[in-house]
Amino acid sequence: FKGRFAAFTLCILNTETGECSFCNAGDSVVQVYDGELKKKKTLTLSQSPAAGMFPTDMIQMNGGFKVSPLTLKKDDVLFLYTDGIEEAKRTCTHFSGDSQNPETEEFSPERVTEIIENVYSRGTFTLKKNIEGKITDLHFDFSTCTSSSEDAVMALVSIEKVFRLYKADTPSQTDHVKVDRTIEAFLKEHFLEYNLYFASPDEKLSDSSYAYFNGVLEDGQYDDITIIAIKKL
Repeated sequence: FKGRFAAFTLCILNTETGECSFCNAGDSVVQVYDGELKKKKTLTLSQSPAAGMFPTDMIQMNGGFKVSPLTLKKDDVLFLYTDGIEEAKRTCTHFSGDSQNPETEEFSPERVTEIIENVYSRGTFTLKKNIEGKITDLHFDFSTCTSSSEDAVMALVSIEKVFRLYKADTPSQTDHVKVDRTIEAFLKEHFLEYNLYFASPDEKLSDSSYAYFNGVLEDGQYDDITIIAIKKL
């Protein structure tokens, strides 16, 4: 598409040795959970322009798109995800009432890091939200998690869902939210204030794939959320 470009990351991974080769176009950040240090680290690859920004000959004159090596150690977890998770947004006008100048809040890289680290340590996470004009703490308990990559991914997408939810001021028949059954099951086990949003299921709309809950609305997803987590055994 004329005038458009794409940030892109290509990774070739040797699953036996943990050796990775990254080639990126405008997306130079890689997230790795260090299994030994119990911390998530942000690694910066070689700087390259996004794909589609410049003609091919200009890219080749500068050595092309460079390859950056990385080796995963035992119990390290490589996280590859789109901008949609860190840049997920919620609108604060539901509470401030200023629809002319809506304020938004991003999910943020800091929250992503804290969630991942606490899932692997089987700890807790507190999500602070402006609810009805005051800051309210929402609590998540990961003590029953298995410290798996699947748990980390489920925690991210589930808490991002809660981040965008809000109660309808004057609930109507059309005020409901659709929640993937897998996410709903994760929240039911780990979200201590589960009933704040999910106390009123709509059995008429719900099916085997999705549960519907009345009196709740959500801000739309700002961008696609795709997450891959790969653990070195």
